[in-house]
Amino acid sequence: MIREWFYKSWEMKCRHILRDSNKVADCIAKEAGGKMNQLVVLDDLPQNMRHILEKDIQHRLHSKIEYVEAL
Repeated sequence: MIREWFYKSWEMKCRHILRDSNKVADCIAKEAGGKMNQLVVLDDLPQNMRHILEKDIQHRLHSKIEYVEAL
């Protein structure tokens, strides 16, 4: 599926993100139990994942601050 997207007439960039930096995606993948073989769009984040998202955001903000300070 991703290969098909690369051949479309738009610009696309892919970037690898570690599990520790995106625990929401990791949690969704675990709940699917390896049965996802298509694009899934969630209109709203399941309630049990909201605290995980907040931690992901805090981790990302903290990482950016460390990066800026390192420059």
